[in-house]
Amino acid sequence: CIAAAYCSDPGDAARPRQGGAGLATIFQAAGVNSARCETITRQAEIQWQNQTLAGTVWRNQNDLPAWCGIFCYYVYASAGINTGGWSNHANNINNGTFRTITGAENAFKGCIGNITRGNHHFIVTNNLKDQSVIQSIDGNAWGPEFPNNWALGCRSVIRARTYTYQYLKSQNARFYFPNK
Repeated sequence: CIAAAYCSDPGDAARPRQGGAGLATIFQAAGVNSARCETITRQAEIQWQNQTLAGTVWRNQNDLPAWCGIFCYYVYASAGINTGGWSNHANNINNGTFRTITGAENAFKGCIGNITRGNHHFIVTNNLKDQSVIQSIDGNAWGPEFPNNWALGCRSVIRARTYTYQYLKSQNARFYFPNK
């Protein structure tokens, strides 16, 4: 977790962030600036407690962006799949670098899943068609009642999840996989 309450020296304006070195590694491998990963300001700590749209917008612009998609590109880079990094994601979808797969029943291991309502990304680890569920590994996953129960669980963690086909359909989910 990035738990601001556990960061060292609250008197220091920019102090080490718990888990920041690991986040920096993820951001760097995904081709994203990692400068804000390793420290946290007092203002950022306050905004992480502000679980509203305004708090999210502030955090995305001034502290860490929502990094679920960055995590997906980190996984791809770690597997040796070069897609040009997270900054090219929209282009990759539009220029044919990725193929788009619709319908959870058609997704397969390694696909990047995208829940378009809420814009959350994850890596498919298994498609249990007989149970109509997708298993995944998610970065920046809110838990455990994703996405709107902020009081439960940690924020900004890497965790395994299970999504039902019904939920994915209701959220207009899409899946992407490199054409290479």
